[in-house]
Amino acid sequence: MKYTGPSGTPNTLKVEIDYAQNVVLPACDREYKNVYGVQTLVRVMDLREILSEKFRAASGRARYRDFYDIAMILDLVRRKEIRETISQQSIFRNWEIAKQERGGAVGLIVYTKDMPDEEIVQTVKRIGPFEIQKT
Repeated sequence: MKYTGPSGTPNTLKVEIDYAQNVVLPACDREYKNVYGVQTLVRVMDLREILSEKFRAASGRARYRDFYDIAMILDLVRRKEIRETISQQSIFRNWEIAKQERGGAVGLIVYTKDMPDEEIVQTVKRIGPFEIQKT
């Protein structure tokens, strides 16, 4: 079977198997189709799991690719149509308004786990002060 690998190199495929990794979210089925017309479903990590893994990896090892991937993720955020500066302060300002939804619109929101308000606040604080300027 002929296919193009992730680096654009023909007939290459990278498979990583890690039995020690704590995968939290269930895998997702994604359609895969290559330039040769081969089409199938593949099981891949949930995107949230992949993003979490990038930060965990950068903290636990010194590999350029982890830092490159994080920079690319943040660059994508910067390239979004930003109408006002993204900052920790603006996120907390909107948090004060948004947490009112919890009581009124819970039926419209799908939660994967119950999370106390303080846990959300502490999570945003752990990201640290940041600011992405509007373009």
